[in-house]
Amino acid sequence: MQTTVLVVMWSLLTASAMAAWNALEQASLAACPCAEASLCLPVVSSRRFEVFAFSPAASDNWRYYDYSVLTTIAWNLDKGLLCHAHAHRVKIVVLHNFEHVDQLCNASAREAWVHATYTAIVTNYADGVNVDTEAAITRHDHAACLTLLLQELRVELQAHAFTRHAQITFDVAWSPSGIDQRYYDYAGLAAAADYVFVMAYDMRSQLYDHCLAGANSPIAQVQRGLDDY
Repeated sequence: MQTTVLVVMWSLLTASAMAAWNALEQASLAACPCAEASLCLPVVSSRRFEVFAFSPAASDNWRYYDYSVLTTIAWNLDKGLLCHAHAHRVKIVVLHNFEHVDQLCNASAREAWVHATYTAIVTNYADGVNVDTEAAITRHDHAACLTLLLQELRVELQAHAFTRHAQITFDVAWSPSGIDQRYYDYAGLAAAADYVFVMAYDMRSQLYDHCLAGANSPIAQVQRGLDDY
């Protein structure tokens, strides 16, 4: 009886959602690689505490993760991982960077990137995107256009049924103080994204004199960077 009810509920959900899904979303969902079609639908949840994992794309170590702790897994598009993670209500997010910063203020280039990001989310049955653009930006207009890029992405994702609740994360340096010449609009990026991921590691990379051994994430420096944010 329980199985019958679940099947009926899934059929009703599919029927009601089909009217809202566009052709790309319907085609992707029709090709769902999971044993249960519901596992290809986005995980809709909002958590105040995130355990965010970056999973090596060529590795199957995901089989050994603790899914009772994880909330989001980034970059690995293994469909076995997708089905397993969604069965445990853990989100999967794709990686999509905007690499050509000289084109950030080109509206057509931004539009193309935004559409490609939406497509990548839908065709991979993902729950959002992690943006790991780490290019140097020293011009105020480019920094403003990077923020605009994320704002336009949000508008696009919210306009479609499949991505209406998609998660947007943006990776930032351990400090907002122009690390590697990344003079971004951090307040604007934080407002446009759901989360910013502070990359408080490899902090010995900003060395320009003698290379001496040191902590990968020195706690005092990590704290200073977080305080600056």
